[in-house]
Amino acid sequence: MKLTSTARSIIVSCITDFSIEVNKKPITISHWLYMRPYMFLKIENYTPLKKFAKTDNIDDLFEFESENEKETLLNKYRTLNYEDKTSYTA
Repeated sequence: MKLTSTARSIIVSCITDFSIEVNKKPITISHWLYMRPYMFLKIENYTPLKKFAKTDNIDDLFEFESENEKETLLNKYRTLNYEDKTSYTA
């Protein structure tokens, strides 16, 4: 699993603003980009990522090696549960 090149370039171009948004140092964000991209699946980091990338489509943000990996990681970080709760329409 990794971030798409578009999502990565958006974060890199405004890393200071993103680091303020998630309350982490820019060096931590840089480390996540290349070594721990799954950290962006945590809800507290995922929401700002969607905001900065201006998309709600998870496939625009991440490249998964397989559907199984995608489902496993999204369940582990409860991203799917969060998405289901926020996508409710009346």
